[in-house]
Amino acid sequence: MRMTPPKLQTTTHQGIPLVWSDIRTTYTGTLAFAVGMRDEAPRNAGISHLVEHLVMSQVGKVSIMHNAHTEDDRISFWAQGPEALVADFLQRVAESIRHLDRVTEDVVAEQRAVISAELGEGDELTGSGPLLERFGAHTLGMLDLGAPAHRSHTREAALAHARTWLHSGNAVLSFTAEPPPTLDVTLPTATPMPARAVIEPLAYRRHGWIAGGMLPVVLSMTLDTSDSEARFVSQGVLFRAMLDELRTRLHLIYSVDGFAARTGTDSAYIALVLDPKQPDIVPTAQAALAILRSLASDGPSADLLAEVATESRHQSANSEVQASYLLDAAHNWVRYGSTPVGLDIENPESVTPEAVRKVLADALQTLLVSLGDVDTDLDVDGMSEALGLPAAKEPEGHYAAMSGPAMFKAMMHPDVKVFDPKWFKGLKGSQLILDPTRLMFIVPDQGLLEIDWSHLALAGVCKDCGHWDLTDHDGRGLIIEPANWRGGDSIARALHEKVPAGARYQVNHPGPPAK
Repeated sequence: MRMTPPKLQTTTHQGIPLVWSDIRTTYTGTLAFAVGMRDEAPRNAGISHLVEHLVMSQVGKVSIMHNAHTEDDRISFWAQGPEALVADFLQRVAESIRHLDRVTEDVVAEQRAVISAELGEGDELTGSGPLLERFGAHTLGMLDLGAPAHRSHTREAALAHARTWLHSGNAVLSFTAEPPPTLDVTLPTATPMPARAVIEPLAYRRHGWIAGGMLPVVLSMTLDTSDSEARFVSQGVLFRAMLDELRTRLHLIYSVDGFAARTGTDSAYIALVLDPKQPDIVPTAQAALAILRSLASDGPSADLLAEVATESRHQSANSEVQASYLLDAAHNWVRYGSTPVGLDIENPESVTPEAVRKVLADALQTLLVSLGDVDTDLDVDGMSEALGLPAAKEPEGHYAAMSGPAMFKAMMHPDVKVFDPKWFKGLKGSQLILDPTRLMFIVPDQGLLEIDWSHLALAGVCKDCGHWDLTDHDGRGLIIEPANWRGGDSIARALHEKVPAGARYQVNHPGPPAK
């Protein structure tokens, strides 16, 4: 018997879009705002999370299950329990937002400390990962960057962020049954919002392969089609095919993890994360690419397509999945203008092998493969041949893109300063190079990392030990301890002179480098 998922009902409440559906689960109500980590800039990363905490700090004691979350694309406040108590919670959240200027400097400091405890060992450390590699310190790359400067966020910055995004023009209410009759949620009046940044990969990371990533193997691409059902099923086909082949038949991996984010009305970005052992990284990448290319050439088999459609139907019968789909439908209504019509894909059985083939064939043109610490004797050309992909090279003008003689000539310029490490600092053979436009760190047998002074997005400095944590707009990261280098005083002076004041923030020494 085919199961029909609950239908969605839409209306408005006090000028706020409202979506509800009759889902057999504990009564749940959510107030969400279409703003999150992907909407932040590097220097104010974490400001949405701070605003979420400040709002909750004024809600008071709540006797039912409730919480608030900041995600890549939304801030949400939810509660579960009797209708009247759910309504009361949401009303208190709205009242807190209307009067957020009541929070004091002491409350802001207190919530920054709470967030520090929540972040744990990652507090004040810049992160890395496949999203940062592909998008740089923008949009989706912000999810990997983290919020290293969050302790310096001010009350004024938090209030300004709330005024910009937390109002009726950027909000949506959702309920797992009819809205409470006592509901009375009043938000600040809608105001014009800034244009959202377009989610695009770095120009030199649109296609190809890179090495040295934090994860063993990641395949990322864009699924771009107005056929939302084909997009949904194509993603399921990829996950199922990879799991069946790489785990069950070849025993190269244990799991296929992943990340998916809607990037526009008709597009989504996906990343497939595979977990082979180090010696199996290249064979796993080759096998995964063979699967993807086969699907893009021939399409999925009828059996595989039917299996994915059946899984989708069974998932749609799960009340927790239905509640998740409800939140997504509500959020997409506000963020993308997609009028809610159902809790999930309406008819997965209608998607044809040719539709999936076309989606994945187009996605191949956007494919980037990120490899971890590769154990291989292959050089760049050999790896490109093994994967059937070009290396994603650095932009023209960077040292990494220069020939050996050109690099040597550039380094001989009188304004270029070369520093060697002190003994017993674990940096034997490394060099730190500063020139008028950039700094570069060379590590033996590992290559080089360079950052343009003008492209710095974040610069955390510890006033006690002189530790610098630098990140540029393309997501490159470099940690410098001037005290570890001969001529360290000159390095420190150059950093204070060259690093833009607007990118700086103060840290207490964050401990072992994360990069």
